[in-house]
Amino acid sequence: MQKFKQMVLAVLCFVLSSPSIAGAEDLNVLLMGSTFRIAGPAKGEGKISVGTVFFVGRPLKSNPNRASYVMVTAGHVLQNINGDEAVLWLRRKKADGTFEGLEHRLRIRSKGAPLWTQPPGADVAVMYAPLPNEAHVVLLSKELLATDQMMTQYEVHPGDELLSLGFPFGLAANAAGFPILRSGKIASYPLVPAKQHHTFLYDFQVYEGNSGGPVYYTGSRAFGGRAAVPVNFIAGLVSQHAAIDGQRLQLAAVVPAQFIREAIDSLPEP
Repeated sequence: MQKFKQMVLAVLCFVLSSPSIAGAEDLNVLLMGSTFRIAGPAKGEGKISVGTVFFVGRPLKSNPNRASYVMVTAGHVLQNINGDEAVLWLRRKKADGTFEGLEHRLRIRSKGAPLWTQPPGADVAVMYAPLPNEAHVVLLSKELLATDQMMTQYEVHPGDELLSLGFPFGLAANAAGFPILRSGKIASYPLVPAKQHHTFLYDFQVYEGNSGGPVYYTGSRAFGGRAAVPVNFIAGLVSQHAAIDGQRLQLAAVVPAQFIREAIDSLPEP
């Protein structure tokens, strides 16, 4: 793999995404630009741990129109990577409008101490991530992360189809490193309160590399007795596969976005 040259690191960027009620931007496209593959050495000679991350903006108190890059993934993705550094496969946009891969080494520990924050009892990790200036990263609004209140307001229920982005077995959709889009239905009930249930089931075959990927809804939706309106929200992230007696089922455990939002809020000011 070609090593990237030393670059100036940028921490701040405008928040680019639409709010939970859809705006002009398409959430599928926004998330494609926000989701990346992460990997690093795992326990065992020659083994690699791979997962999925996406980026959410944490607005600055001094200037709410600007935000810090917060990397979001499943907690076990970072835990399973040995050492202080992981590799992020970012993308850069060329002058002709096409994309190419950009390898970036990201420090995830300092002398063995984790640099990420993980809420108790939730397989979620969030951390500030300095990125190279030339990386093309869509920074999502925190308002896209669904709370219990939003899930209730939108009457989200079993049978609703959700979409997910990830890198099954580390596979990308193309040489530029974009994630692969898949779908499935909510397979458990009830969904709220998140702190009581911790996860919900999603009819989706999980492979290594899917962990940490965003699970989301986009489309027209009728709720509260009103006509259908465009709605966008991130419901959570892929945590792990469901299994019984060692037998894997075609089900994913999804950590609700409520925990992601709370973890971001717990980060110190950068």
